[in-house]
Amino acid sequence: MGKLHIIIKTKYFNQILNGDKTKEYRIVKPYWVNKLVGKKYSSIIFQAGYSKTAERMEIEYLGYEIENIKHEFFGNDEISVFAIKLGNIIVK
Repeated sequence: MGKLHIIIKTKYFNQILNGDKTKEYRIVKPYWVNKLVGKKYSSIIFQAGYSKTAERMEIEYLGYEIENIKHEFFGNDEISVFAIKLGNIIVK
């Protein structure tokens, strides 16, 4: 199984690292449908930003669910998202 690579903001990276964030949200759009639906991953590599020297960590991938949420990052309306479930930190 492969590894899913996701670049996130440092704020959310730190929340995952501290154990405060157990799901990563991505809007249900064709890009993420192609990345997630019918695919199997062993883990997720999270990178804090786009710098070549950005901090990274590897987390267990526990699948996803489709959820309808409201979140400041996505605006005021409720939106359908992939709620990617995060397991234990493998490499930090």
